[in-house]
Amino acid sequence: MAGTAAGALKLGLSGVGEAFKAAFADSSAEAKAAASATRAVENAQRGLTRAQRSLADARVQAAERTKSPHRGVDDP
Repeated sequence: MAGTAAGALKLGLSGVGEAFKAAFADSSAEAKAAASATRAVENAQRGLTRAQRSLADARVQAAERTKSPHRGVDDP
């Protein structure tokens, strides 16, 4: 009986080591992909922030330009 139990355990556990290797190998690649995606999102957020600041600056400059010609005309 001991031999039968040992054989059953060996057969039952034969693929466990390979399964662990496969599971951790895949998670390493997935972790790298997740980190890369996170960096891409962070870069996109920084780009969006810069674009919003540029838009705000452009609006301020446009408002100043529209006021400047009127000041010259109204001044005696």
